[in-house]
Amino acid sequence: MTRPRLVALYRRASFSPRQHLQNDRAILDHVVRHLEELGWLAERLDEDQVEHGRIPRAELYLNMCQGAGASELLAPLECDGVTVVNRASSVLNCHRHRLVHTLAGSGVEFPHTILLPAGSGPPEPVDLADLVDESGTVWLKRGDVHAERTEDVLRLRPQELGDALDQFSAR
Repeated sequence: MTRPRLVALYRRASFSPRQHLQNDRAILDHVVRHLEELGWLAERLDEDQVEHGRIPRAELYLNMCQGAGASELLAPLECDGVTVVNRASSVLNCHRHRLVHTLAGSGVEFPHTILLPAGSGPPEPVDLADLVDESGTVWLKRGDVHAERTEDVLRLRPQELGDALDQFSAR
């Protein structure tokens, strides 16, 4: 009798800053150990391995990858009917530049948001007016995934936006 196979896909360290790296790995390790005790044969891969096309065949994929590269390579598994916990399409839809468009058309209340391409200047003052909160500041966040470092989410005065955007673009 053949044991069912699962592949555990670990998130890149940069997507789990500070203490989250240990927490993220511990969560997946715990689940994998439990499934191994139930008879599953497990293989563990890091996100970099996925991005290099190393995706072994299995009946179950436990996905913690966050990057677009890995997610785009994992997406065909969904079309093939394979069970993927934390589907690649769901991960991609949580990237801020996609999420903003999805929520904007959904009727769900969502803070006014302006998406800017890297290297662009700050929005016109009239466009910033809806972004300024009661403290006179705006939020600047990277457009793809959640923060990898402190500088990826900033609260600043509108006049600081130009320099901050230049720094985002340089990174």
